[in-house]
Amino acid sequence: MGVRRTKTIFFVWLLHLSLAAFVVHAFVTNVAKPALRRLLPRCAAGVNVIYSERFLEHKARGYHPENPLRVSVPAQLLKHTPGVRLYPPAVSKEEALAVILKVHDVEYVEEVKALSERGGGSMDADTYVNSATYDVCLLAAAAWMDCVERTLLGEMEEVPGENGDNLTLRVHNGIRRPSFALTRPPGHHALAGQAMGFCIFNFAAVAACYALDRLGCRKVAILDLDAHHGNGHQAFVRTHPSICYASFHQKDAFPMTGLDPRDYGPHGNLLDVPIPAYSGLGTYLPLLDDKVLPFLTAFEPDLLIVSIGYDCLVDDPLAQLALGPQDFTAVGDRLLRAFGREKIVFGLEGGYDPDNVVGRFSDSACLHPERPTKAFFKAANGRPLKVFFNCNEFRNNHRTLPWIALVSWKKTLTYLFAAPVAMPMAFLLPRYRRAVFVRMTGHVPWIIRHRQWLPSDGPHWTSLRALSANGGHCTVVRPVEAAVYSIETQPKVGIGQRCLLLQQPGEESVQVSRVRGDKRGDRDDLGRGGNVLWDCCAFLDKATVQAVTELGGIQKIVLSHPHFLGSCVTWSKVFGDAPIYMHASDKHWVTRKDESRNPPSSRYSFWEGEELQLSPSLKVVRLGGHFPSSSVLLWASAPQDDKAVLFTGDTILPVPHGRWCSFMYSFPNLLPLPDFVVESILKKVTALPAFDRLYGPFSSSSIQGNAKDAVLESAQRYLDSLAGKYHGK
Repeated sequence: MGVRRTKTIFFVWLLHLSLAAFVVHAFVTNVAKPALRRLLPRCAAGVNVIYSERFLEHKARGYHPENPLRVSVPAQLLKHTPGVRLYPPAVSKEEALAVILKVHDVEYVEEVKALSERGGGSMDADTYVNSATYDVCLLAAAAWMDCVERTLLGEMEEVPGENGDNLTLRVHNGIRRPSFALTRPPGHHALAGQAMGFCIFNFAAVAACYALDRLGCRKVAILDLDAHHGNGHQAFVRTHPSICYASFHQKDAFPMTGLDPRDYGPHGNLLDVPIPAYSGLGTYLPLLDDKVLPFLTAFEPDLLIVSIGYDCLVDDPLAQLALGPQDFTAVGDRLLRAFGREKIVFGLEGGYDPDNVVGRFSDSACLHPERPTKAFFKAANGRPLKVFFNCNEFRNNHRTLPWIALVSWKKTLTYLFAAPVAMPMAFLLPRYRRAVFVRMTGHVPWIIRHRQWLPSDGPHWTSLRALSANGGHCTVVRPVEAAVYSIETQPKVGIGQRCLLLQQPGEESVQVSRVRGDKRGDRDDLGRGGNVLWDCCAFLDKATVQAVTELGGIQKIVLSHPHFLGSCVTWSKVFGDAPIYMHASDKHWVTRKDESRNPPSSRYSFWEGEELQLSPSLKVVRLGGHFPSSSVLLWASAPQDDKAVLFTGDTILPVPHGRWCSFMYSFPNLLPLPDFVVESILKKVTALPAFDRLYGPFSSSSIQGNAKDAVLESAQRYLDSLAGKYHGK
């Protein structure tokens, strides 16, 4: 009776708490918020997004990374995002053209117009024009100007003109919000008389001129967060002392400008912050706090224009930076605190992975001014159980789940019934969260990306125990050559990749200083000998442990890229907490928790730079390509014949023929890598010492004899194919 009484009291208390929260929510929504907005009309929650379907009309005849998906997919997401208001540009094309002519040469603007009227063509090797491009660019400039006007003067309403004429007037209601120009093409490379890097007109410069000349601003600041330096921005600002410009951008990347951080310009209004490839939030935030924000705030601008390029995110095909899923939120929060919500305009520049752009729009602080969980639940459209078990959102927002009752009065009763079941499971049984989510929704959030492999009948969920039950799966350990053993699962799991065990005796330590781990960054075993497991199979049972133990066990685990994360922590735990080495550029994919329940597990050691010396004869080299962290393992003197051997994972995949190999972004989905990435791989492989043999991730993927020459010839064949050399033959 006591237990039953306690349960009854608990659920009654939960019901009363939820009803009380509903009453508070109704009061805040219907009384408090309207009153506060009347009292404080200058700034309100939410964000204005200026977008037009006409932006999709600018497109190349064939594939081009600057394509309509860059804005069409995010626009569909934003239509259902709470706090976001989508508007078409209210500024006319004639007004936009007048300001564009203050930024660009008249002859150049006429050239773009004439080329567009002729049906299109190429402005340079990267930048195309079609029949709609000129009008689309005018509309995009109008959108940036519209953002400035709405942010500085308030939301606009069109009203009929006086005296019964057909004119309409734009009237501002004083409610000021941050605004986002969701436009294309980008603009920050465009010079006064030259198109460049997909860019035709410099929209941020147009917006700055509009704010200075038409809206009474004294000073305007431009912050460029694109992965590439905005040489067009800088060239324009260099001659305009009332505008300042600061840029984060990747070193040694297109357009190879902005590399001197001491070039402040003749008016002291320029700041270039070049950062190395694969830099993440740990590089951005100190530079933002110590250099960029002091520079911008000292300029005392009336408006901050932020050119956002989502190509600085991990997996973008045209850059090699490593910002993670939530990193734009941290940057946006700092900007909003420094300048206030009523003084910031955002506009889209680069970002050529549509999935990345979609996810980051929903993560950006400027587009989520409300409580994140509240906004997320409101976007769920009556699917609370789906929301409870969405791992990606839950992981970021679980601390605000008690606000569930404040979502919407239409859904309150649904949540009252769902909460007693879902909340205990979400908090007390987190290991079931993913499985429940998938079974209820049929959706797997971490396999929706275009690179992932799925069987024709969808994903299947299993466990190590289920795989080994009744002898259903087993591990086959067989020699590949002297001191090299292949470990494969039969029947295959997933796509059937293998891992390789390298036997080597203990050796003298070598000096290594590039590893950074949570607890193992300074381990003495780095640089010494001992068996190395190259990549990691998902399946592990007692027979596997016994077989590997008989071969000397495992002293180090080295991963070529995140697709082999799987159960490597379990392997590490079984074999004496062997450290797991993985390049830091893909650290964000590691979600396995350690004993303190904080990801990533302390068994990981994340290394940086281009090389990691595991022992005097074993070296890991990061080549990139398949993933930013994609690496190969070079054994300089293999025991079989003292010749060098290369282990590649998915970074370089030999074909069954045995004399050729290929390079892919996604092997199962047949998505190739761009030419400049393969050129980078070719350059790095050329710098390696000659290796005689190469072993890939499958039993059929190997090259025997003169393997380095085969890789170099294959890379050149790949580049020739992309250039069209074999077309029609």
